[in-house]
This record gives sequence, C-alpha cells and structure tokens, in this order.
Amino acid sequence: MHDRRTGRRPGPEGVRHTRPAHHDGAHRGRLLGRSDRKSAGLGGGPWPWPGHSAGLRRGLGRSAGRAGNGCRAAARPTVSCRSWTRSSTWHRSARPTAGPGRTWPSPSPPRPPWCRRPIAGRINAMKICVLGGSWFLGKAVAQEALDRGWSVSAFNRGRSGAPPTGTRTIRGDRTVQEDLRQLAQEAPWDAVIDTSASELAPRDVLAGAKMLEPVAKTYVYISTVNAYRGWPSEPLSESSEVLDGPADADINYGRLPANWAGPDWYYGRQKAGAERAVLQTFGASRVSILRPGVILGPGEYVGRLPWWLRRTSKGGEILAPGSPNRSIQPVDVRDVASFALDQAAYSGGGVFNVTAPVGRETMGGFLSACLDATGRAGQLNWASDKLLIESGVEQWTELPLWRTHAGVWSIDSSRAQAAGLLCRPLAETVTDTWEWLQGGGVPVEHPRWAEHGISVEKERKILARLNS
Repeated sequence: MHDRRTGRRPGPEGVRHTRPAHHDGAHRGRLLGRSDRKSAGLGGGPWPWPGHSAGLRRGLGRSAGRAGNGCRAAARPTVSCRSWTRSSTWHRSARPTAGPGRTWPSPSPPRPPWCRRPIAGRINAMKICVLGGSWFLGKAVAQEALDRGWSVSAFNRGRSGAPPTGTRTIRGDRTVQEDLRQLAQEAPWDAVIDTSASELAPRDVLAGAKMLEPVAKTYVYISTVNAYRGWPSEPLSESSEVLDGPADADINYGRLPANWAGPDWYYGRQKAGAERAVLQTFGASRVSILRPGVILGPGEYVGRLPWWLRRTSKGGEILAPGSPNRSIQPVDVRDVASFALDQAAYSGGGVFNVTAPVGRETMGGFLSACLDATGRAGQLNWASDKLLIESGVEQWTELPLWRTHAGVWSIDSSRAQAAGLLCRPLAETVTDTWEWLQGGGVPVEHPRWAEHGISVEKERKILARLNS
C-alpha cells in the first residue's frame, strides 16, 4: 500500500516518511537506475539503516538491498555515513517520527571526514561539466547524470564517439589555452567531472584546473590505483604511499627505460602529478579523487571482458588461469559513474579507492558468468600459475585479469563503500556487456585492444600439457 500524500510505501510499523519541501516527485525516479524505478520501494530495514539506502539505489526487488551482493550489508546498529543521504532526498531534518516502541540513535555516531551531508536544494539543480563524455566512463557519467535530471555539458574534441542525447557538447582541446578559456565562459558549474585525462600531462590538467577553478564549485578527478607506489605488489588503502609526480610535470616526466620490467610507474607518476595539480588548484575540500582498479562493462575499449566473452562463445576446451578461487575486484563502469556523481553532489572532498569488495568475486565465478552469458558451450580447464609462467604466458594481457602479484586484487575500498559506493554483481556486468556486443555495440578504437588475448596455437599447446 502506498501513502497517497507522498506516493511512497509507508515505513515499517506505520512510520511515515517525509521529504524536504524542495523535493519533487519526479526527482526520485531520476535518481534510480532506469531499469529499477518501477521496482524500487522503501524496502530494507527501517530508515535510515544502510539497507534502505542500498534499496533506493538499485531496487530491493532485485537483490534485497544488495546486502551480501553489494558493498555494504545492512548491519545494525551502525548507521552508514550515507544512510540518510544516498538518494539525495533524505535529510536529518526530515527524519520521521519514531513509531510505537521505536527509538532513533542519538547522538549520531561520529562521521569520518569522507562522509557527506547533502546540500539542501542543490542536488535537484546540479549543473555539471564532463571533461570527455563521449565514450566508456565519460559517457556513462553523462548518461547517469541525465537520468538524474541534471544539466550536462561535455567538453571534448569530437574524435571518439558522441555524448548521450541531451548532453550539451562543447568542442575543444584540453591542451589549447584558448579552448579552455572558451570553456570557462560556458560556466558556472556545480561540478567538473574529469574522465579524459588518462593521456594528459599533469601540467595540462593544471592549466585546465586553473581556468575552471573560479567557475566550478567542485572537481571530481578520475585517477587510478597505478598512482600508488606499491601497486600491484602489495595490498593498498588510501593511506598507502603515492608516487612522486609534480603538478607541473610534462609528458616526459617519469619515463622508464626501454628494458624496464617493473610496474608502470610512468603512467602512475603522470596520474599522481595530475592529482596534485587539481588538489593544488581547488583545495582538498573541493576535490574528490577516485582511484579505480579495473573497470569493465558495456562500452569497454581495453578488451579484457570482450575477449573472454568471445573466447567462451567459441566453446571447446578453454584455458582458465590460476585458481578459480582467486579473488578479483573489477568494478562496473556504471557504478563508478554513479559514485563519481554522488561525490560531485556532496561537499567535503576526499580520496577513494573504487573497486568491488575484496573476496566477493572470484576468477572462477567470472569465467562461469562468461560461459552462462554466451550459452555454456565450453569447458574450463584450469592451469596453475606455475605452468602458465613456465609456458611464457604474458600476465594481465594474454589471459586478461590473470596476474600473480600479491596486491593486484587486494585494494581496500571500504572508505568508498562507507561513502555510498554500490557494486553490482560481476555476473550482471558480464551479461550486460555480452548483450551490448550482441546488439551491435562497437567500442572506441584503442591500441590497448590488440594487446589482449592468447593465440589459438599457444592455448592449444598449454592445454595439451595439461591433458598429457
């Protein structure tokens, strides 16, 4: 039964949920994922418990508030720092009156610095600028923002696809000062979401940040776990050491010798320098740094998941790497996009590792999902790490996602989870990506695509050793 006054289901034990005066009924629908709007009710435990916020974001009809499948279970009596801010319509001032026999936690537990309070009246009218916006993560950010009813502009060169319908496109090059000046004239913005700096020098990110700082309230920068000195050799958290890299470094800073066999510190130093460029310009309280690991999902241009899907679709005996129980932490591109927008909507700044929880997903589960999505025509034959290394298999690329380093899948993202990150099951990402490919989806051309996949001959030789 729904409350005719609010259009929502009544809370447990008759508790009536209220909403702020600035809220409009359509806003709630835009905040939810498009496929979940009809199924999402209050659900979960009594507001403001964490299960309730998870249910609002994805729809409790699908996964019971993501408890167990998502990034945070609905544990009591702890109150998540986002438990009353997840949908951006609930405020502490709007907390419902307790029903018979019900009391609310008072005082509230201490809130860590990365937790936010919503800014009343701001979220309904968010105006953002996506740097990029035409492919993969940038496009997912723009689409999610449009689904929320936000005003979206995308600044790009127009060389890699087109932003979603409804996006206002601004053409320009981030390395050209005059283009940046024209971009600033299109402002103001509530937030800038930077998804297109992967190949930019820190000094170019710095130039853009300086131009946008007077006309943007907050800046969300998409970095990478490569920015850590210890990746992929050791477990990581946000307190781990970040690589050196000055804010004004050029594209040649940190280049490695041609015969370098260690981690890609060049890319990491460039991204660390870009982080410093944004922080130096906007200040820590106005900047959110997101450090994802592997991002998968519809539109993926690197080729990791698409390669596995195409390989499993061919059937036969399939070489599976390492142990089926090895934990992996890919995150769906749409979940990264949603979390980035959440950070744009709340004040305070912060640094977040953005991955699926450690131990929730496994390599075996991932490859089984690939088989399920493509018709289960193949059989997995698992080869040990030792055999693969002896056979000269290139880690990370020839059998995508396989890597033996201790820290590659040991990234603590609990801070992001406490701040509202919700990670859909990896099987859902796999299925959606296969449907995208089968529906004619074509990724943006990128040189990294050709790096992925083992040759038929090499796979056959290793399988023969396994079966001998």
